[in-house]
Amino acid sequence: MRGGSGQTFNASLGSIKSRYSRMPSALDGFEQQPVSHAVTDARCKELGGKLIGQPTRIMREHFKLGVEEDSDAPECDELSRGQRVLRGAKHALYAPVRLYLHIAYSCRPSTTSKEARAAQWAALHSPTRYLLSLMVGFGPPSYFFFNIRYPLALVTLLIVVNCAYDTLETLYPDLPEFATNHLWGIFRQGTFAISVVLGFKVNQVYQRIWLARQAYGGLCGNLNALAQLMHLYADSMDAIREDEEEKRASLDEINRYCVCYAYALIMQLLTLDHLPSEARHLISQAEINLLESTKKPRKFVHFHLQDLILRFDLRTEHYLSVQRLLTEAEMNAGTCRRIKFTPLPFGLSLVTTGFIMLWLVLLPFGLTDARAANSGFSLSTAILSTWTSGLGLFILSAMLLCVDEAANQLEDPFHSLPLFDATKTAMAHLSMVPDDFAKLRAAAG
Repeated sequence: MRGGSGQTFNASLGSIKSRYSRMPSALDGFEQQPVSHAVTDARCKELGGKLIGQPTRIMREHFKLGVEEDSDAPECDELSRGQRVLRGAKHALYAPVRLYLHIAYSCRPSTTSKEARAAQWAALHSPTRYLLSLMVGFGPPSYFFFNIRYPLALVTLLIVVNCAYDTLETLYPDLPEFATNHLWGIFRQGTFAISVVLGFKVNQVYQRIWLARQAYGGLCGNLNALAQLMHLYADSMDAIREDEEEKRASLDEINRYCVCYAYALIMQLLTLDHLPSEARHLISQAEINLLESTKKPRKFVHFHLQDLILRFDLRTEHYLSVQRLLTEAEMNAGTCRRIKFTPLPFGLSLVTTGFIMLWLVLLPFGLTDARAANSGFSLSTAILSTWTSGLGLFILSAMLLCVDEAANQLEDPFHSLPLFDATKTAMAHLSMVPDDFAKLRAAAG
């Protein structure tokens, strides 16, 4: 090992590394303890060891079994809240509430907190999706009607005013008539422009979410490949076999900091001010404080991984291979960060949303004149026809605003991606690297 490489860190990190410089002397004690989110310094001292070299088995069990109670993952809190209310609503009077919660919460697959596997795909392609689509504006994950309540209320008010005036015209023919019939033809021709504007915006935001998913998936793949190569190259280094304990400690630290790399990026993408609980058990509290105090936690972890790699006397070609993976991981992380902090041009968003809003605000005044449309019908039929047209216009307005709101939410794609579940899956594979590699070497003799 290269003893001088630790000097590249600052004084704070150097003191941490000097305290945690060897394997625990009581590995069994670590393995018998339940998985914890934060292994404190006092606990390390109680076990008679240091944190560096913490058995990868703990990391593997954590990501295999998961820890639900303290997780920072957005495991669809709305779903769990709805299920709690559903369980509490036992009285018969709560039947409508139970039906609403069942349709708007329980029946919906959670694609923002979990990756789509067999169960999610079955729910997404189930015939019940037609029933769920009737409640599209309510419930998670988008809460469309709540988010569009103000523009929808304005459009609804205009529709009600227009229908009320048409009703008065039907009842009192002497009321003054406004010449707005010609607007109806203009709005019918404008429907094509509306579809083009909405299609363009939805296409742009979908490209952002797909690029974000590719970049983050590539990052997790790079970290997995880096850990695998380091185990492979370190095992082939005959020059340091006499220092096997230190080598194993450094490899274990590389594994743990690869996990921290992914979660440090999540801190930036979800604008968290703390390291997610899924990674807090992997490093000491002092390291956590240092990570959370820096302005660029991802760069901090990247620099520490560079330092760990330099501890090994790798061959030039091996070092270049590992460095290439780390560089690609940094490039993918940079892509995610650029997507996060570079929205669509604000002028473009204003034009698309403003076009839809102006179209919907003026549309009620372009309804066919009640006197001409309802001539020859009875009074009650004419009034019913007027308000039925208003109801249809309300539904059309709500759907158009929902599409625009969906595009607006997808503009920041990382709140719609299952980052925690994807990370948990990738890091579970990473935590199995040491055991799989040892089995492979044993099978090869």
